Amino acid sequence: MKDYSTNDQEKLNYITNFKKVKNSSGMTTYEATFADGKKFKNICCDEENLKKIVEVQESQAEAGIKNTKIFMNKKKKNGILTLAGIVISGMLFDLSQRSQLDNYSTYLLAAGTITFGTTLYEFMKYLKNSGKVMELRKIKYRNDNLDELSKVNEYENALVGLSNNKKKNIKKSKDPFSIIEINKYTKKDLMTIMSNIKREKTYKFSYQKNK
Repeated sequence: MKDYSTNDQEKLNYITNFKKVKNSSGMTTYEATFADGKKFKNICCDEENLKKIVEVQESQAEAGIKNTKIFMNKKKKNGILTLAGIVISGMLFDLSQRSQLDNYSTYLLAAGTITFGTTLYEFMKYLKNSGKVMELRKIKYRNDNLDELSKVNEYENALVGLSNNKKKNIKKSKDPFSIIEINKYTKKDLMTIMSNIKREKTYKFSYQKNK
């Protein structure tokens, strides 16, 4: 999960990742990663801890969806500043090459370099906020269709169009579309599954059972 916190107070307890790992003794444990990069290790691998994390991340996702507009506005701002920075830095570099005055040329080159650095920073923020918006849209789509997605294994051809890896993950998982599993799939994957389910419900084919 990406960091959807909007202030330092939210970031303090914000969990961005939760996974199973082997500890130094070779035991399977959980590891939680917070938005500031700190990791809590050696967490007992039990249902109680898993439930805590799922509840926390579902709550974080709900708050993130409500704040989607904030990240969209940030993305738009970063995009405009990136484009403006590219144009301005390009003009400054061009002027520095044309200038006949050494000092003036140096100033222009320095200004162009600084502007380019700022532009690169804004571009990285643009990519970061774009990623947040994309993930939030995927989670919102999952939330809107969770009742049907949770019945995925009831439909013979619901997974047609997905990679073999993703099919295996869905079939072996008790809750493949939980908030801690959803990062394994794209919004396109979810849309493919929903499209297949709609076809299944439209035609209501009977299927040959394997002996």
